[in-house]
Amino acid sequence: MAIIELDNIGKSYADGDEIHHVLSGLNLRVNNGEFVAILGPSGSGKSTLLSIAGLLLSADEGSISIAGQDLTKLSQRQWTRKRLELLGFIFQDHQLLPYMRIGDQLELVAKLKGEKDKHKRHAEVLSLMTNLGIEESYRKYPRQMSGGQKQRAAIARAFIGNPQLILADEPTASLDPDRGQEIAQLISKEVKSTHKCTIMVTHDRSILPYVDTIYELKHGTLTRLAA
Repeated sequence: MAIIELDNIGKSYADGDEIHHVLSGLNLRVNNGEFVAILGPSGSGKSTLLSIAGLLLSADEGSISIAGQDLTKLSQRQWTRKRLELLGFIFQDHQLLPYMRIGDQLELVAKLKGEKDKHKRHAEVLSLMTNLGIEESYRKYPRQMSGGQKQRAAIARAFIGNPQLILADEPTASLDPDRGQEIAQLISKEVKSTHKCTIMVTHDRSILPYVDTIYELKHGTLTRLAA
């Protein structure tokens, strides 16, 4: 089943007197349990595509559906609720709060996503951290963790609240090749074990063996590449 469907997406920006077409007639479907990588040079529109998929930016034309829900014409307030309900995000920078312990941060995310029971929040967070091999970091601050451990915490944060779709923006860019491949492998493992789907934009070709489907974004459209 397709978790996300982008149909005929178009997005343009004014550049002085000219119109720059970033995305044009773009189509994408990602199925349950599928890990997709999108390649493309800087300026090709990867971040724009991810922002549209993440309900952070509206397209000029086309439609977007997630988990069978047509979200194209919802208000910004409704999009905010849908992001909490349906989406998880992994960023290039882990974006952890420096003044809070990791466990507290992740439990706060669980609370924001609607889990009112404190014990259930704790159990969910501890389970995710254990699956990712960082349960010993529950009471640590980010400064006490390595780069790889912090990115694992960012993965845990993305999977909190049972989201349908995970969006990853260059999640290995700040890591050395070995750590980058480790993180890609962990994302793949979580996607398969939890039956989610993930769209990742990346320049890092060393992690492509861990994805299911590879696309290249060029001239505003996606072309599927051989895995």
